[in-house]
Amino acid sequence: MNIYIAENIRRLRLEKSVTQERLAEHVGVTTSAVSKWERGEAYPDITLVLPLAEYFGVSADTLLGVDKARDEARIAEYIKECSRLGALGRYKEQFELSVNAYREFPNDWQVVYRYLGALNYDPNYEENPLRNEAHKDELYRLCARVLDECPLDDTRYRALSILSGLYMLDGEHDKAVVTAMRFPRYYETQEEEMEVLYESGSAEWWPLVRTNVRNHAEMLMVKIRDSALYGELEPRERIRILQKALDLLALVYDEGDYGFSFYHMCELHIWIANDYIRLKEYDTAFALLDKGLAYGRQYDELPLESTHTSYLVRGMVQDMTLTTSSTTMNEVTRELGYLRHEFYDDVRELDGFRAVIAKYEPFAGEKAHK
Repeated sequence: MNIYIAENIRRLRLEKSVTQERLAEHVGVTTSAVSKWERGEAYPDITLVLPLAEYFGVSADTLLGVDKARDEARIAEYIKECSRLGALGRYKEQFELSVNAYREFPNDWQVVYRYLGALNYDPNYEENPLRNEAHKDELYRLCARVLDECPLDDTRYRALSILSGLYMLDGEHDKAVVTAMRFPRYYETQEEEMEVLYESGSAEWWPLVRTNVRNHAEMLMVKIRDSALYGELEPRERIRILQKALDLLALVYDEGDYGFSFYHMCELHIWIANDYIRLKEYDTAFALLDKGLAYGRQYDELPLESTHTSYLVRGMVQDMTLTTSSTTMNEVTRELGYLRHEFYDDVRELDGFRAVIAKYEPFAGEKAHK
């Protein structure tokens, strides 16, 4: 037997509007037996499967939940493949897969979660910063349905996030703010709540604390970085602030096991290098470009799964299949592409700059993980 038969017997009995007593009488068992079936404490004898199916007017497969198990396996494959395509930056294929999955399983909330994301960031409109405008009506409709019917918090939060963005798109700032305020506060997240359920220092507590350290470090690093990039700062002041973001990552990953943050280490070094170029301190700039691309190469060479060793995040697993990417190219290729920007025209022919480009061109290509 399987885990679905209990809920199916109860659902079919209620749909047929019969009591447990009447069902028990029909198949020749006790009322207590039917009650145990519906609670999942016991299963019908195999000889009763066909009589039960005939009584409810369904197939044996439906009664046993075979169809549901098959659907859940197919949905799991959809989700796995969506994650794989996203990690490889193959967004158009991911979009088509999300659409097809929704057509097949429009009532599965995990599928709806990914379909919402696909519509909101449709790669077929990548030149348009307002990609969600193309599907605005469908997104409004689907967000309303999720908030009315869906019991899954992650899908509801995605709907709220998209809905807030739609209100901003339509110039309804007040509605956007009210919608955003429906999210929990920082310290009311699932991760924080789980951490306080266990005794400090216990085996269950450590992975939760370390997950929270990693997540908070990521968020804080991004905020420090953005405060530098979007602030009206002179180059040396911006360098000082960006260095704080680097220092934070070095504090958390003190053994150099940066995992996904190899990506951040790459970009931070290149942004700092850009300010040294503005200051015309070219030797320092080229050394930082070299270091940044070295981190980019380390990011590209990460295995699909690795485990952190630094104390603050020890034991945390880095699963590269759960990351997303904006391109099918690897990080070295992406960064070398940026170095073709006109910003670098004044240094393009300098030996130091040319040497950095030549050093990393052999490592450019597509993402290694297929």
